[in-house]
Amino acid sequence: MQALSLLHMHSGKAPVKTLMRFVRGAKAAKLSTLFEKSKTEVKQKDLLTICDQIKNKSVRHTEDVVRRHLQIAKPKFKNIILNENQIQKLDKVRALYGDISDNELIEILLSEKLNNNVPKNNIKTVVKVSRYIPKKVRYAAFTKAKHQCQFISRSGRRCCEKRFLELDHIKPFSKNGMNNLENIQILCSNHNRFKGKY
Repeated sequence: MQALSLLHMHSGKAPVKTLMRFVRGAKAAKLSTLFEKSKTEVKQKDLLTICDQIKNKSVRHTEDVVRRHLQIAKPKFKNIILNENQIQKLDKVRALYGDISDNELIEILLSEKLNNNVPKNNIKTVVKVSRYIPKKVRYAAFTKAKHQCQFISRSGRRCCEKRFLELDHIKPFSKNGMNNLENIQILCSNHNRFKGKY
């Protein structure tokens, strides 16, 4: 009650500074941070309401009241657990940017990735997880081969078979061959078996 009457007396001065006179410690620090973030001007009437609602309340309750009045969204948090290898990679990247916090580093990396304009469905970046060859890679391989066997004999003649076509890893899957377009070719079943024998 005393704070409210004092607030009325100081109504000619800057309202936020006046409110800060009646709050101490962690509440004061939290309030000053929130008022700095706020882009809306605080009216005397709103300050009286805030002052009344935060009287004898916790810092968390104070923050909620001020956020609601100033229309500031609550920050969202996400905990991420990194293994030792990921932490080492993060530290190597941090060395490139200098002495910055984890949040700043993640913000930089996300901004760079989003500004790269790399298409999400880029078939060249398909990662091998199994023998399965993604549909987009299969389609692109058949289109590139014009739906014809890609086997070329020693004399330089290309096989003309357009039936019984199969997808084949140029570098074998068993020897860490990738499932991307550069490592997939179209062969007829005879030439695929022939390649397997030699």
